[in-house]
Amino acid sequence: MNRIVCVKLLLSIIVALSLGSCNRDTNIQVPVRDVDYVDKTVDAPKDSVVMEILGANRVFVRDSFLIATTNDIDGQLKVYSTNSWNLLGSFCKKGRARNEMIQFDVVPEQTYYKDNHLVVLVQEQRSEFIEVDITESLKKGYTVVQNIEEMPTLKDGQIIFLDQELNNRIESKSLNYDPDSRKIPVRYYLVNNKKSKELKFFKSPMKIVEDTDKEMPYSGGIFKHPSRNMVVKMFTGMDYLLFMDFDSTNYYAIHQQGSLTFEGVYDGEVEAFAPHFALSTTSNDFFMLTYFNGSYSVDAIKSDNGFLPEILVFDWTGNYLTGMKMKQLIKGMGYDELHKMLYVLDFEDKLHAYDLNEVL
Repeated sequence: MNRIVCVKLLLSIIVALSLGSCNRDTNIQVPVRDVDYVDKTVDAPKDSVVMEILGANRVFVRDSFLIATTNDIDGQLKVYSTNSWNLLGSFCKKGRARNEMIQFDVVPEQTYYKDNHLVVLVQEQRSEFIEVDITESLKKGYTVVQNIEEMPTLKDGQIIFLDQELNNRIESKSLNYDPDSRKIPVRYYLVNNKKSKELKFFKSPMKIVEDTDKEMPYSGGIFKHPSRNMVVKMFTGMDYLLFMDFDSTNYYAIHQQGSLTFEGVYDGEVEAFAPHFALSTTSNDFFMLTYFNGSYSVDAIKSDNGFLPEILVFDWTGNYLTGMKMKQLIKGMGYDELHKMLYVLDFEDKLHAYDLNEVL
């Protein structure tokens, strides 16, 4: 076989392989790669209950701090040491006085260092974004705020900040109140210094069985890489993950092979029986998502054992790495990158620790 024939054969093999792994969903206007992550998980390692955080609803980890949001009016934001499990401080007291907050929430896992101080980004009454200085708050024993930015209310929307700057962000806005059904129900905007640019990821609205389900295929949370301007959109009603790399202006998606695509017809009674992706937690090398659309979770729901999730682990290019079957209902989770520990908050406010040193 001569050299030219060999080269042609090699090229044909490469093309065939690439075609086999590509998804031809032309309704989503970014490259889509088919992957296989359904029903691939193993049993989670043995866990231990390390503490109880009364009234907690969300947890996340940064360095050696576990941070929890709670309904405690004397400290809606609590900081614990992952080395000793001592409570280091309670901040963001509920009230109207200086540095107190009424309708408090955190911007999911948006913690970063600014001037060598650890900052947690919180949202007050949907229109104020506040940088809480954890480093200085721990030193002084009360809530210290670095910066406050007034912003228009996002109706049914979400926001992720880029470059650790409040004037540089990605906004996900729901248009479910818009009577024009020809529009995509969820839009994405890149906002920089009040200049807004729409990011068009979908060609046309997905076909649906019921008009009330117009937004369902597009619903789901967004989250960010801990240090890069990489944002991922997860879908609660579809087996897709949409990646937005703003450092390299590169957008792409992965899709579970064989599952419904955006070119198909969405039937809420089928696809919404169990949510696909829900909660997230991140590290510099990978991220973890709760997933409910595999056999393990669906069987648990059908047998009245509740929404027992699997946790799927992906790297930041969209490769599936591993996954675990969880034994408790989960309302929050955070990953400790220093110790390779996963912390899971159950609905009884107990914090479970999973040692993943042998898993990852």
